[in-house]
Amino acid sequence: MEYKITPSDNEENDHYEARNPTPRLCRVYWAAHTIATDLAFVITAVYWSLVHDPQIHNVNALNLLVHGGNSLVMLSELMMTAHPMRAAHALYGVGAGLVYGVFSAIYWAAGGTDRLGNSAIYQALDWNKPGKAVGFVAMCAIVLCCAHALATSLTLLRARLALWLASRRSSGLPVENFPPLTTY
Repeated sequence: MEYKITPSDNEENDHYEARNPTPRLCRVYWAAHTIATDLAFVITAVYWSLVHDPQIHNVNALNLLVHGGNSLVMLSELMMTAHPMRAAHALYGVGAGLVYGVFSAIYWAAGGTDRLGNSAIYQALDWNKPGKAVGFVAMCAIVLCCAHALATSLTLLRARLALWLASRRSSGLPVENFPPLTTY
């Protein structure tokens, strides 16, 4: 059971009011949303800065959508919905990234190949060179934390903007061209 502090009838004393915990399905959805947002930003940044090789990879609609469109969708979704982001939840994305790193090692050990028949899914994640692969996974974990910090900052910016617009609307000040705001 969680508690929130609310002002009591007697302003000198505060009391605790019981609040139902967040349902499990909502918590799972929240974690999945956090992971998807963080990974979208990291996939775009890492792919275009480290993985993309113009001699191997074509710049076509599919490549742009898979390695860039995902970030645009998640950025739009992040700015238009009231999903909360918490700094401590960066661990969800880092955990998912580490799971993918372990998966890629198992895939390599089982003889898996990329679409061209190479033993490494990506050059940077070549388990024939384990030091390089572990370094890449560690670097991705750091980038995931940075991506989560960006997403959390955008969430705070969105919330501040919503509060500012709501205060202008409630005080009768004009807020041109903005649709009605919903409360969180």
